[in-house]
Amino acid sequence: MTEKEKMELLSSSDYSFLKDNKYLGDNILILAFGGSHAYGTNIPTSDIDLRGVTATTSKQLFGLENDFEQVMEFNKEKGVDSCIYSTQKAVKLFLENNPNTMEILGCRDEDYLILSPAGRKLLAIKLAFINKLAIKKFGGYSRDRIDNIQALVLTGSGRKETKLEMFKHSLDKSIESFNIVNRNDMVNLTIGETMYNGEKMPSLTGTFDNYPMVLVKSILSSMNNINANYCNVNKRNRKKSVEGLAKQMMNLCRLYIMGAKLNAEGKIETFIGGKYHDLLMDMRFEKYLTADGKDVIPAFYDVLRELQSVYDYALRHTVLPDEPDFELINCTLMDIYRETLFIK
Repeated sequence: MTEKEKMELLSSSDYSFLKDNKYLGDNILILAFGGSHAYGTNIPTSDIDLRGVTATTSKQLFGLENDFEQVMEFNKEKGVDSCIYSTQKAVKLFLENNPNTMEILGCRDEDYLILSPAGRKLLAIKLAFINKLAIKKFGGYSRDRIDNIQALVLTGSGRKETKLEMFKHSLDKSIESFNIVNRNDMVNLTIGETMYNGEKMPSLTGTFDNYPMVLVKSILSSMNNINANYCNVNKRNRKKSVEGLAKQMMNLCRLYIMGAKLNAEGKIETFIGGKYHDLLMDMRFEKYLTADGKDVIPAFYDVLRELQSVYDYALRHTVLPDEPDFELINCTLMDIYRETLFIK
């Protein structure tokens, strides 16, 4: 999108809330494209998603007002989908390495529509936020995408073997990410298969060696949530959508690509270019679906396994620090708040 087109977009009536909302206007620190326009996977019919950060007001920093947290504007008919966070809320999500929010920090220069001096300071320390919590977050989001795909494909289809394979994969990744995040090799658990009530089910084998109960509860809770998702797949009444399935497949692969780059190089890159861009667009244009759009062709799983392999290698050799750089973040926030204290 050209600079002229950006200006026309921001001045259009559909986006008048950017000027009219009391928390936005000149208070906006960062405003960027989100979704497919940020990933580079947009098509002519794609909605324009906007994501950003706006200043937290002095009344909310020092007074009795609660933090407004975010301003959301959604209008499906007009293709408007915007979410702009307060500085306090955004920083909290950045520290949690929330994938959807971290994308704001990793856009290309041309994908920022508004970038104030304070916003530039926030972008300048984006690497201070990343830490090994990203492993858990990206793994969780990837598992959610896999759950969505298997729900769309498997509901009512009776494809038990495919369901079991995906089920076991999610459990394996849960164990692996848990061990990496907690830097602990004492958890020696493996996922296998067993018969239960006449049906093949995943089984858990292993031992806990002098392991804290709080962490035992954490890993078992994670695995129980995965179990609940897969056991309920045939109970869901989720409408199968060709476009929806294709987008889920594309976004699953995008998460693996982005997560691998983050772990291997410590870089936050929202835009997917090169050969991976072509791959994602093939998925978006349904080239990895059967002719009726109701099923995934085997080639998709080959691609997925390759991306997972690259992602897994990056996890095992991650360059991510154990914790964020709290001192740098804190100093930068104080500078930003000093610059924006004029806000009423």
